[in-house]
Amino acid sequence: MKNNLKTLLTLCLSSCTLICPLGNLMSASFSTSTYNERHVAQQWSSTSIVSADEALVIDNLSALSSKEQREALNDLSGEQYANLIQPNQTASQTFIRRMYQPIINDSLGLHCGENCDEYRAWGAVGGGQSRLRNSHGAKGYRMDNFNITFGAQKPLNLNFLNSWLTVGIAGSYEKDHIHFKQNGHGKGNNWQGAIYYMWNNPHFYSFSGTILGADCVRVKRSIDVGNLTRKAKGKARVSEWTSFTELGLNLGYENFYVQPFARLEHASYRRHALSEHGAQSLNLHVRGKNISASVGYLGTHLSTNLPWWELHLNADAAWKYRFNLLQERFQAHFKNLGSQFRIKGVHQKTSGFEGSVNIAKTFYNCWQGYVEFSGEVWDRFSAWNLAGGVTVTW
Repeated sequence: MKNNLKTLLTLCLSSCTLICPLGNLMSASFSTSTYNERHVAQQWSSTSIVSADEALVIDNLSALSSKEQREALNDLSGEQYANLIQPNQTASQTFIRRMYQPIINDSLGLHCGENCDEYRAWGAVGGGQSRLRNSHGAKGYRMDNFNITFGAQKPLNLNFLNSWLTVGIAGSYEKDHIHFKQNGHGKGNNWQGAIYYMWNNPHFYSFSGTILGADCVRVKRSIDVGNLTRKAKGKARVSEWTSFTELGLNLGYENFYVQPFARLEHASYRRHALSEHGAQSLNLHVRGKNISASVGYLGTHLSTNLPWWELHLNADAAWKYRFNLLQERFQAHFKNLGSQFRIKGVHQKTSGFEGSVNIAKTFYNCWQGYVEFSGEVWDRFSAWNLAGGVTVTW
């Protein structure tokens, strides 16, 4: 009789273990098809619930269809933060183009002569748009931007190998409006400062510089889990250091110049840690990370006088190659739930092309105004910018 009672008690306890949750442990199964979805689902599929809000999220997520679950998991992932280095790269490359414009004539092998004692100040205002298209498992964005740049430079006669040096300083500000395809938007403020120089002789030139910058993007993203809607807010900060060097030849015939060139840009970024607010248990904490990116160029500059109204034409065309940073990644965790997980951004290809057309006119021998259209095209990224600027010499 004792043995029978013992056996019955054991069976009851075993059954209770199978059908009752242990403590606050809750488990569920969700439909996934991408890297980001799987990593987010792991945080919610088996977890120790510490709040009623987290239990509410799992209940709503479990009630969705497979397609709706995948959409909700992507909302939860915070993948918007995985595509914020590209806007910094684009801003820096636009800044470099602005610095090159007032120094173009110094690169043509035309010695400054009596003008070596002159100073030159310049400024430009522009705006444009860039688009990052979707890749498998990650969505891109559309970004509208406005930028203003300014600087000053002076040529120096070195009296060495018939060469001379132009040195300058410059600053840039860009305002960005980012429309994420994954339910969100961002407003960014990008500040950059630079020193640059161009070393010239009649046959070749070297154009180099260093940029220091800071970018702050206030991101607002919408998270929809069934009937549950939250708004998460985060401030993404990126610090930047970029160096570039361009080497080119001066090939000219009368008033027509061709300058084949090679350029290398290397950038180091610090993506600072951030903590979201406004979405309760769905807020993310994103870890900081150091990131490097290198881009090479092979191209040519063209320069000539036009037969109308004493206009001057400058044009560029270049092939670009990414040596690294084909896909951004970050590590994050929900503030009070699960463990750390990884999220990937849009995957990009290595090769792209860029070009520009610039028309300038000189007034009263000391003022020069110009308008410029520039753009670049990659497999999943494209950008264009229209700018106008002025240079004054005294």
